[in-house]
Amino acid sequence: MFAVKWGEVGRRADVNYNHPAYTNLVEKLSGIFGSSLKTIGDIADVICGPFGTAITNSDYTESGIPLLRITNIGKQGHLDYTDLKYITQECADSLSRTQVSQGDVVITQRGTLGQCAVVDNRYNVCNISANLIAVKNISEVNAEFVRNYILSPIGVALLQRMQSGQVQGKITTQDISELPIPVVSDVNKLNSVIAAGYATFSEKLRQADDVVEQSKDAMFAELGVDFPELKPQTYIYSRLGDIRSGEIFCNKNVGFAEKLFDLLRESKHYVGELKGFINVNPRTDVSTLTDNSVITFIPMPAVEAKNNQVEYATEEYRRVKTGYTVFKRGDLLWAKITPCMQNGKSCLVTGLPTEIGFGSTEFHIMRAKSDKVYMPFIWALFSNEHVLQSAQAMFNGSAGQQRVTDRFLREFPLILPELSVQKTLADKVFTALDTARALRAEAETEWAAAKARFERELLAGGDE
Repeated sequence: MFAVKWGEVGRRADVNYNHPAYTNLVEKLSGIFGSSLKTIGDIADVICGPFGTAITNSDYTESGIPLLRITNIGKQGHLDYTDLKYITQECADSLSRTQVSQGDVVITQRGTLGQCAVVDNRYNVCNISANLIAVKNISEVNAEFVRNYILSPIGVALLQRMQSGQVQGKITTQDISELPIPVVSDVNKLNSVIAAGYATFSEKLRQADDVVEQSKDAMFAELGVDFPELKPQTYIYSRLGDIRSGEIFCNKNVGFAEKLFDLLRESKHYVGELKGFINVNPRTDVSTLTDNSVITFIPMPAVEAKNNQVEYATEEYRRVKTGYTVFKRGDLLWAKITPCMQNGKSCLVTGLPTEIGFGSTEFHIMRAKSDKVYMPFIWALFSNEHVLQSAQAMFNGSAGQQRVTDRFLREFPLILPELSVQKTLADKVFTALDTARALRAEAETEWAAAKARFERELLAGGDE
């Protein structure tokens, strides 16, 4: 742990602030850029999000003014609208000081340091949550440069210097205002380095996703199932076969789901409904656990999309024994809530560190009850993009909080070839997962290299 010292102007006593690694960096920047080294507060307005109580549950609505939150700030500097919330026009207007628009920069106050994004033109205006900071009215450089500078190793180091908090780092509007930033003339050239790196990064991720999805589609093709085209219809009132018989409802994915289920039932490998072979949301015996027992804990963010990756954590049973989903080693966790379900958040917990685990209530649990089932095959089936699309036909709930009921799983038309065939097909999918992981690792390496190049060229430009 670094020694705690006061800053030269009576700044708070943060462990990192006066550490030589950071003070030397600031001195280096001052030596290179001289009077061109300013602070973000010198070149822009820095504002914080509203107090936590300023937005209540009654302010949320199915449509309205977008509310940007930590989950909407992508790690690579772009906004992610996958899980977007809205607030009423009245609430948004009352918090107009915390609104952002195209060309502003938004930064997370806690979590991953350096997580920020430039606001694009998708919406005329957005509000920000209490956990975000906005940089507005940027002058002398542009928003892309501010973002790229914060993403660079220099920016990350400077934020580490500023952060407070023992468990989870936090930064304030003052920290961002005081962040040193060089005002240089070649911002477009420097920005092009990051733009090119991001393009390469994105393309490699796309290739990784394609490798996996193609392998899953190929699995179905080898079983004689060719997926129908998804043709969303704005209005379709229908009874959805056996899965929602007796209910008349409207959903744009219904026609696609009905065609897919018919294809599965016509397959020579069709064996009946999933519930005949898999227990869905089974009870798990926890009678052997005491309050001090160590169990595995899996919140929703710990599960990655469509690649069977999960990050395990441990917790004491007394902290999780109420309000969570219970599962055990070997189960399959499958997200039921939007947007996690569409994103394909699911995983096999064969490597569970403890026999019993707890996790988000937004997981459905699948557990084999027949020795004719190879669970990696079931995971490959239910992580397929087309199956996820069909699941959307069974959404219940309001926009933003829609869920797939366990009835979709229990009555899903299951195709199940011989066990040896299941293993062969699943192995091909998992080989593709290994290839995809290698591609993602390459993408991350190249993305880091682009940010390092941005730093080198920035510092070299200052020397010229």
